[in-house]
Amino acid sequence: MPAPTATRSVTITAVHMDLGAGRRGVDMGPSAIRVAGLAARLSRLGYDVREAGSVSVREPEVCPVGEAHVKYLEEVRACCTTLRDRTLEASRRARRPSRSAATTPSPSAASPRRPCSTVAAGSPSGSCGSTHTPT
Repeated sequence: MPAPTATRSVTITAVHMDLGAGRRGVDMGPSAIRVAGLAARLSRLGYDVREAGSVSVREPEVCPVGEAHVKYLEEVRACCTTLRDRTLEASRRARRPSRSAATTPSPSAASPRRPCSTVAAGSPSGSCGSTHTPT
């Protein structure tokens, strides 16, 4: 069976973060997802997959804890800001027409924004709390 033609793209960015979590080990999630073959499975579903590496996060042992109800606030904020910036850039890249598709509108261009359902490590709500345009 021939592979489906890629019409949509997805960028994978890992965030290995234990900060804010009640226990250590949460930072292994992105590696486990990659080992399980996320990129290959998305490719088989017809997505053009781009691996964007990882957002750098310091380990809890080298960060100031801060207040008990908002542990590691500055480090978590810096990580989330970096992830947001990378996500926005990936979204912009996905919307830029390629030479071969300059006259074909991107399938994601007309997509509505929706609440993020991505599980964000270290987030109290379990998601990043943003809205995103699917690509």
